[in-house]
Amino acid sequence: MSYLFFDVMNYLAMHSRLENVEDRVNHVSSRLDSFLSSRTSGIVTVTGNGSTTEFQVEVQHNLPSDKVAVSASTTRPTTATPSYIFAYVDDKDGDGFRETIVITVRFDSAPSNGEVIEIYYVAEVVE
Repeated sequence: MSYLFFDVMNYLAMHSRLENVEDRVNHVSSRLDSFLSSRTSGIVTVTGNGSTTEFQVEVQHNLPSDKVAVSASTTRPTTATPSYIFAYVDDKDGDGFRETIVITVRFDSAPSNGEVIEIYYVAEVVE
C-alpha cells in the first residue's frame, strides 16, 4: 500500500512540474509572438541612371500600430556614397493610419548607370 502512495505522490509532483514547464513555454511563446508582430525589416533597392542623385522608395510596414521608429542604411559600399538617408512613416491612403515607410536617399554624385543600391530598413512599434 505504501508503494501506491509514493507512486501517486510522485505522479502528482511530476504532473505539477510539467504544468509549470508548459506555463513557461506558453509565456515565452506569447512574448516571442508579441516581439515578432511589433517589428519588421527588409531590403529595398534603387537603381542608378548616372544622373539622378535623390531616390525615394516606399514600403508597407504591416505593423499593428503606426507609432513606429524607422531606420535605414545602405548594406554595402557603392560607387556613390549616400550623403543623406532618411526614413519615416506616412499615411498614403488618407485613413489616418501611417502605413507606409518612406525612405529618401541622396547622393553627392549620381550612382553609375545600372548600379543597384540596396537599402536596409528596420521598423519597430515604440508604444
